Amino acid sequence: LQAAARDGAFLATAHIPRYDALIVSMHFRSPGGRVLWHSWRGDLYTELESDRWAEGMFSTPTYNDWAQVFGGKSGKAPQPKTLIEGLDARQLGYAGMFEKLATPPDGSLMLVTKTCTGIESSFPVPSNELAEGEEKEDLDWVERKSAWDDGASSVTATQIVKPPPTPQEVLKGARCDVPPKNCQKLGRILRDGLTFGILVDESYAGWRAREANRRKEAEQARLKRKQDEEAARAAAANQEGTASPDGEMAEVPNDDANERVEED
Repeated sequence: LQAAARDGAFLATAHIPRYDALIVSMHFRSPGGRVLWHSWRGDLYTELESDRWAEGMFSTPTYNDWAQVFGGKSGKAPQPKTLIEGLDARQLGYAGMFEKLATPPDGSLMLVTKTCTGIESSFPVPSNELAEGEEKEDLDWVERKSAWDDGASSVTATQIVKPPPTPQEVLKGARCDVPPKNCQKLGRILRDGLTFGILVDESYAGWRAREANRRKEAEQARLKRKQDEEAARAAAANQEGTASPDGEMAEVPNDDANERVEED
């Protein structure tokens, strides 16, 4: 406690007489200009070692998202105790919450919270990338790593033999990350005891859409007028090419009449 107090934290205490207990709270202020991020994932995204698998209720997945998204194909996926029949995991399951906290230098706080439920697809998008081959470790690096931890690995001449993966690592490798189906964002700004919300201005969004359509229609009309003017100028040039300089129609030579004069 003394070592933590020396780090410059803000200290708050509270005494509970009933239990004769002292609650100590230490707050480390984030420096200005920093951004903090953390996330929480529940339902079928719950951590493997969580107690909720034996106590909670979960949405019902289909086979595809159970095998691909949930990681059931690995054989290490936990078994939920209770599934809510009729609650499709693709619509309301795979819940998660993500928060970003920014601390500008002016002393305010900017907090953006995003909540997500459901999944867009039950399997990953196919990729054209080739599978990565086995990585060969450098012998010098292997020897140094072996010296650091002899109990965790054994050394061969060309590569390091790693210990078998844990069930958490197997499950993580079997899962795929797919886009959520439903997302909502809430932004708040806290300053001097006041909280300001950030909302989408529906009227402004509608005006932007109408303005974009108006500009698109105006541009199409301008291009059409330009094409009509070019066509009119081309037609006028063709007419001027068949007229004489004084405005009279030019005489078109007749090859048949010239041939008859020569015969006479």
